[in-house]
Amino acid sequence: MERDYLQAAADGDIQLYLYDRDASRIVEMLGTPSDETRHRITYVPGTMSKMGMFYDGSVQRLSQWFVVSHPDTVAFVYKDGLFPGDTDGPLGEKVGYFGESALRTPVGVADANSAAFADKTGKTLAAFETGLALDPWLTDTASIAIGHSWGLANITSAEVAGAHYDSVVSLPGAWMPEEWEPHPDTNYADFSYEDILQSAQGLGVVGDGNNPRSNGAFDAGPFYQGPKPFISMDREGALILNPSVPLDNHNLVATDDLNNQEVLVDLQELIYG
Repeated sequence: MERDYLQAAADGDIQLYLYDRDASRIVEMLGTPSDETRHRITYVPGTMSKMGMFYDGSVQRLSQWFVVSHPDTVAFVYKDGLFPGDTDGPLGEKVGYFGESALRTPVGVADANSAAFADKTGKTLAAFETGLALDPWLTDTASIAIGHSWGLANITSAEVAGAHYDSVVSLPGAWMPEEWEPHPDTNYADFSYEDILQSAQGLGVVGDGNNPRSNGAFDAGPFYQGPKPFISMDREGALILNPSVPLDNHNLVATDDLNNQEVLVDLQELIYG
């Protein structure tokens, strides 16, 4: 799968803005910057995102939908280094941000709640955005950051490090750093189904209460209704628990799936007016 993906890049069918397999760094560009480009999207996926999700095309689906629907849009699907829960980092390699005494393990899911991890990755994303802004075809475009799950922690940490966006979208976002403050010129919005992340946030397990649904800076309407209920009823009136729904809903919101069309329409309205 990786070989096919890289062959497609060599053939010009895939545009790689950045690729460093050993460091788990990959940024794919969808669309081509030109004098007709009006919108620039940075999409940051969430916890457990890995290189294979680029190879199989699953992580690009939402951004691709925007680029195909709006040819004035260029999107960057971003993963610069190991993400929380990422399985790309082999055992035995030391993760540098822990320092010389680091435990020799790959980045763990616990890093999804780590302020230090978000600070480091936020600075990296801010530097990436600074580079994009130097491109003459992207300088004057409307900049939109879309974060799925932990991706929003990465984006808001980048804001703390100096990045600026015209719009920041939470799908749904995990949390914002304690020192984060909304930029007065940025539009913030959250699009969510009731899902496993919402439950974790409600229990105080994720974000320590500082998440988009609890922060007035984010415009957050009622929860969208997923294709399946958490609890249904059979013909005899017995209750049926659908245990996969919370995770399914969490993943659905970041796709171009037909069941996600209501979210896509509202996202489109936010970005393009």
